[in-house]
Amino acid sequence: MFQWYFGEDAISGATQRTYELPDLLLSNAGDYSCYVTDDMGSPGDPGDDETIVSEVAQIEIAPHIEIVTPPEGGIKHTRNSHVFSVTVTGGYEPLEYQWSKNGQIIPDATSPTYSMLRLEASDSGIYIVEISDSNTDVIQSPGADLEVLEDLPALSLLALGLLAGLCMLGGALTVRKKT
Repeated sequence: MFQWYFGEDAISGATQRTYELPDLLLSNAGDYSCYVTDDMGSPGDPGDDETIVSEVAQIEIAPHIEIVTPPEGGIKHTRNSHVFSVTVTGGYEPLEYQWSKNGQIIPDATSPTYSMLRLEASDSGIYIVEISDSNTDVIQSPGADLEVLEDLPALSLLALGLLAGLCMLGGALTVRKKT
């Protein structure tokens, strides 16, 4: 005779050699065991029956991985920095992360954040992170578009400053002539 238990409670109707859970729910997580009783002594005399308890089978159930905060792109200038980050819930630990740019895996970019220092125009692209758990769950973030704009060269900035200064000086000279 078989009787399956969930924790300390007998499972109603679970008296077969195997026990199947039709639909796993978070509430099904816990310890399961089976009591096997023989009727080898006098039939109908429970006093001489022998009961053996199985090893405990622990069932862990985790919700699917869900992205709470997806990575964000942006518009940046060269020589600036940008940090992508993602926040997730669910899954079986440990979680693994892999960042990619335009579909190409970025080596060593395997954490919830990916930092880029001293951006270059070639860093522009669509960044995605794939998160997987130790079971079989895998999810991919939406793409985060990063656009890196070229800064004006330093000489151009200096020339622009001189031009602005001349315009102001010219305006001041014009004002003085009219007085």
